[in-house]
Amino acid sequence: MIGDFVIDSQYSNPQYSGGINSIDIDPIYKTKVIGVTENGRYFCYDLNKRQEIYSYPCKNLCCITDVAILKTDGGIFCTTAVDGYLRIYDINDARKSAQMCNCHGIVRSISASPNEPVVIVSLNEGSIRIFDLRQSVNLNALKTGRDNPVTIAEYSKDNNFLIAAGDTDGRLFLFDIRNPKGPYQLDWYRSQITDQPETFSAHGSEVTTINFSSSGRTFLSADRNGVIREWSSDSGLSELNEYRTTEYKRSTRRTKLVFRDDTIFVPSENAVYDVQNDKKLIGHISTVNGVVEINDGIISYGEDNLMTVWKPKDSIPFIDDKSDWSD
Repeated sequence: MIGDFVIDSQYSNPQYSGGINSIDIDPIYKTKVIGVTENGRYFCYDLNKRQEIYSYPCKNLCCITDVAILKTDGGIFCTTAVDGYLRIYDINDARKSAQMCNCHGIVRSISASPNEPVVIVSLNEGSIRIFDLRQSVNLNALKTGRDNPVTIAEYSKDNNFLIAAGDTDGRLFLFDIRNPKGPYQLDWYRSQITDQPETFSAHGSEVTTINFSSSGRTFLSADRNGVIREWSSDSGLSELNEYRTTEYKRSTRRTKLVFRDDTIFVPSENAVYDVQNDKKLIGHISTVNGVVEINDGIISYGEDNLMTVWKPKDSIPFIDDKSDWSD
């Protein structure tokens, strides 16, 4: 993902208000985008055809906070909302939800297991719930040991048992769901696994983003102050890679960033910010809520109810629209 990016296409709908809160890409064909909005709608967009397939309102018409498409079955997606329900849809017949699960609290984020039809949701009550969609049951509740709301919980991209989570107090946790002892708490200043700091300090403010690398061996976390830090999934220690940017979106909701091949794209005020190259991709008129990766580019979405598809400049064919006729 190196080189200059330009706008390939843009999408919006006059029925949206308050912004697009989250999107996800189907993992099988990587051609469909599912998105959710602040005013309680969910939509499907075809990247190849550059057009909306459908857009429907949520039954309770409340703010939808996040969306995830199952990694094991690109035909199923789930949404979370402030009414406390996890809703499960068939991507090809999504007018109404096929199943609903009560999470008993405001849900901040959702993440799908890399190899199982299982999802995790983060809750305001300071816990993470695990749902098996085959039986529509809550398998377990993971506790951080603190009362702070869990703002984000994310599965590793190659491990069904490893989960990273962050809370409103700037703390980071690693869960191995096979380990009954509870989570491992991360500290930026810990240099050895055996160190036991008196106080844990992963971030100085609320954690809004966690993104694992494609290998799952490392992950990035970001906070509301624009501090982005890299961690080892294996050791739980810091990788000593830190990025500080005033461009990062300061959000109370989860945000998404792209972390691939030493490239980091983060949402900014009205643009996508390329951290390494100190460049802005300007394609929005309001705050960008997140950035996700696609096969040959990235997609940004924001509070302007706009979704923008970016691709490398040299991948978009030049069309000479000059007429062939002459006087």
